[in-house]
Amino acid sequence: MRLVCEIVASDVLPALRAIISKQLIEGYGLTQKEAARKLGLTQPAISQYKKDVRGRKIALVRELGLDKTALEIAKGLYEGMEEEQINKILNNSLKGLHESGILH
Repeated sequence: MRLVCEIVASDVLPALRAIISKQLIEGYGLTQKEAARKLGLTQPAISQYKKDVRGRKIALVRELGLDKTALEIAKGLYEGMEEEQINKILNNSLKGLHESGILH
């Protein structure tokens, strides 16, 4: 049995990063280096997300309804939203999923 935190860490967060990085690059016109800086990652990591080498569980994220959260976070990062607010958005979304029983 996998714990919720294991599912989030190994499947959900990488897929969210993939959606966010793609949105920053394709939607907001940032370079991979700029997107990496916004996400606190390396440019090679962003390249792997873009090529679907990492974060391949995007279908799971969409099924959970977290794709909207990812786009909201991408917009916040692009606009310079504080890290605390970004974390609050993500935590509220994950808490809502956990409370609804979808993640258990």
